[in-house]
Amino acid sequence: MAVVKTSACPHCRRAEAALREAGIAFVEIDASDADGVVRDAATAVSGMRTVPQVFVGGACVGGADETIAAIESGELKRRVQRASADAQDATPPTLAAAAAAAAAAAGDGAFDAAEGVAAASGSGFGADAAYAILDDAAERMSRDLLPGDRWTFGGWRCPLKLERRVVAGADVARWIARDERTRRAFADEGDEGDAKNDDAGTIATIASRMCEFGLLASADGSRALDERVVRDEDGAGSIPFRLADHAAAPSAFPDAKPLAALNARRRFRGPPRDARAVAADLRERILRLHDEFLSDDGAFVDYEGMRSSDAFREYRRAAEALQTVSLNALTNEEKTAFFVNLYNALVVHVTVAAGPPRSGVPGFFDRLSYFDRHAYDVGGAAYTCDDIEHGCLRGNRPGAASLGALLGKPSVSRGPFRDSADPRRANAIVPPDPRVHFALVCGAKSCPPIRLYDARNLDAQLAAAAAAFVESETRVAFAEGGGGVVVTTSKIVGSWYKWDFGGDDKERVAALAAYAGEETPLGRELARAAKTPGLAVAVDDYDWDLNGKA
Repeated sequence: MAVVKTSACPHCRRAEAALREAGIAFVEIDASDADGVVRDAATAVSGMRTVPQVFVGGACVGGADETIAAIESGELKRRVQRASADAQDATPPTLAAAAAAAAAAAGDGAFDAAEGVAAASGSGFGADAAYAILDDAAERMSRDLLPGDRWTFGGWRCPLKLERRVVAGADVARWIARDERTRRAFADEGDEGDAKNDDAGTIATIASRMCEFGLLASADGSRALDERVVRDEDGAGSIPFRLADHAAAPSAFPDAKPLAALNARRRFRGPPRDARAVAADLRERILRLHDEFLSDDGAFVDYEGMRSSDAFREYRRAAEALQTVSLNALTNEEKTAFFVNLYNALVVHVTVAAGPPRSGVPGFFDRLSYFDRHAYDVGGAAYTCDDIEHGCLRGNRPGAASLGALLGKPSVSRGPFRDSADPRRANAIVPPDPRVHFALVCGAKSCPPIRLYDARNLDAQLAAAAAAFVESETRVAFAEGGGGVVVTTSKIVGSWYKWDFGGDDKERVAALAAYAGEETPLGRELARAAKTPGLAVAVDDYDWDLNGKA
């Protein structure tokens, strides 16, 4: 069966939740394409102008209310079984063709017509339907089974090996045996084995399908969750397995880094996408998050509300597409906009998922690793916030906490991309634009407000961000009688990254004057200060308190 839906549709979610609860597999068909091709095709078949539209054997069941009523009466399951027995297509041919065409136009492989047809033909269901069921099972399993760290035998050269965030294979098997929803779905669709019987073969079959989709894996890759593990013979059930949800789960200080990137909780299942298209999609999703959860001035974020929102869940899924993008064809302007937006999105993602750095004295040590603890997978390489800021946007320069920077000689230290063979070095932007400091938002109150950036308008956008930041963070005080001047500014300019803005205070203040605009009163004061003997630069304390509610 198939469900025609659109993003953030509450009735669509209600229908799909009911189907999953009933253990009925289905294929999703997204009707959100800008041209309305999919919706028009669905309307032509069903006569309905709203979504969801639920199809079984090529015929429309109705919307959410009709679907739920059919589930409760048992009629829907009977229709699904008849359609499967008669090898009927789940999706009407015209609708399947429209969905495939829309996906091809978008370049994201969101729907495969062949899989849609397979979803209700023969004795099994298509990969999309199977994945949807097992994805849901893996997420619920990750909440029920608490992972831990275990020492295992790593071979004679390394007898002891620490496996992090693992669960016992026998615990996975027992969870599947108790999960009637997943077993019933596979039994109703006629998958391998008979899931109505709680035998070891059926449990192993379901687990092996989870391994195929990358939802579950043996920690050391030595064996699958086979019948011997399920039966726990000879202690085989204690073999450690790792759920993808646990591997990519965020960590709070002082825990070790997660084993996988935040956006690698699920393998991206579509074809590789153009980085520009992915960036544009993520920009739009970030914009929707901003509209819903940022204050009017863009300075306050309701992270608590964002955590449980559908918009954030959709953003997390969309970020998985970053796993296959290539940045090789992007210009420096496109890379700058891409990485600025990505940094800001990653900070929001980490803050929502793991919480902000601690306050007080523990917060100092927390912040030292906070921006290097979590990463996004971009084109197969991991990028933390520090990697994005210092490696990409600052041309692979050392960060403010590096030994060289602390000693006042930043050239002594190296940037984060130290290995000459590191593929990320190709994305170091040279020469860097120091104005990116005014675009990066670390989640603290002293950070600039959140904005979105695109390559076509990048110079104007960075100029506006710089002018706004200097206006809000800079003060000029001339001494009476011409005895000098003190320019007070943010630590970003006056301390941490002062070398990005000039070789001495005079050059830095002149840069601030240019950012403010020498036609403005503040710009004129700064330009005059840069030429005044006795110039001194002072820095304000940095307010690390969260710029919102978590």
